[in-house]
Amino acid sequence: GQAAILINLITGVRVIGIEFEPAFYKYAKDCAGALQLSNVSFINFDARKAVYSEGTVFFMYTAFNGTMMQEVLAQLRKQSLQRKITIIAYGRCIDQLKSQLWLHGRVQNENVYQTTVFTSL
Repeated sequence: GQAAILINLITGVRVIGIEFEPAFYKYAKDCAGALQLSNVSFINFDARKAVYSEGTVFFMYTAFNGTMMQEVLAQLRKQSLQRKITIIAYGRCIDQLKSQLWLHGRVQNENVYQTTVFTSL
């Protein structure tokens, strides 16, 4: 939940974090509550089954990869046909995002441990 909380603190925008691991979900929710962040919420849910129809900016962390990543990307691609979306990525998932023909990435270098921003075409 650190990225979601930070984004809200910096920009003030409404943020919804999806976390599958119950302990991480509870920790993120407790942190947002302790900071009294009313525009930050978390759901304990499988990202493959989430509804992405309201989002325009998405953050993906290194734990996202493989089949799970492909299923989430398929959903995000459908959303990109309705509106332009941005994906901010960190970690191993960057390699999978770079191979998506419907995304344009601003890859600064080959270090996957720096954030990379991708926008839908």
